[in-house]
Amino acid sequence: MKKIFILFILIPKILFAADSQQDNYYQLCENAGIVNNTYKMLLFSETPKRREASWVEAVPYHYLAFYADNYYSYIASIKEIKKSDQLSKLLQQWVIKPPHILKYSLDNTGDLIMYDNNFPKYRYRCMQITKDHEQYKKGDIILTGYTKGSKSQLYKLYRKWF
Repeated sequence: MKKIFILFILIPKILFAADSQQDNYYQLCENAGIVNNTYKMLLFSETPKRREASWVEAVPYHYLAFYADNYYSYIASIKEIKKSDQLSKLLQQWVIKPPHILKYSLDNTGDLIMYDNNFPKYRYRCMQITKDHEQYKKGDIILTGYTKGSKSQLYKLYRKWF
């Protein structure tokens, strides 16, 4: 039986600190806001620190791209990729490359499920920053959830890269 990482929903406290509608710094992700964008992970937290944190420490540069028709691509590297054409080429080669067809679903509650060959690999709550606030920049996306078995809490901040 394949292991599955289903991540459940957790929303960072900082984003809920505002009381009035005008102070909201985020919205739930929508396809229109993430499609055709490439993101670099800027901040990662796993509490308590476990296997995924060790992997991010060993391979610190993570890139995520969303494409039309609900395709996505994800790569991690030990070196930062500084050229947009190089990063785009690397990401696009993994979108539909048997045996891995990477698709995602995103509903109106911000529930983002990432699939590998129709097999759910990750489940996050996805939020998009709507205006600059503290360490967040407009257009950033935040993915939150839990690792398999709810052993640790995950927080990932991605910024538009190219």
